[in-house]
Amino acid sequence: MPWHDVSLGVAGPPARDIARHFVQRWNFVKKEKAMKKSHMKFLTPKGEYVSTRNETGWTGSQKVQVLRSSTVWSQGVEVERSIQDAYLDCIAKAEHFIYIENQFFGKNLL
Repeated sequence: MPWHDVSLGVAGPPARDIARHFVQRWNFVKKEKAMKKSHMKFLTPKGEYVSTRNETGWTGSQKVQVLRSSTVWSQGVEVERSIQDAYLDCIAKAEHFIYIENQFFGKNLL
């Protein structure tokens, strides 16, 4: 199977959203599977993920949308379809090309 690597830099509010999700996921796994592992600490973020640097001059060349799934542990919901809705909207509005990467793409997504 062919492999490809993709990397990118994210700054500003989308980066803080990603950090928030990481902390939530880490703390959930710690609580559920690693309570006895004292070397693995709960993460306690500083403030509400507020940047300590001036990001007002930062500009980029692409519009991005960061999506995450939600479930009972993260948002208190049983069924959540915002990622599916975003994919469908992106596909419907595409004028040329779109790039979607997802580890679950093709597994009962649409």
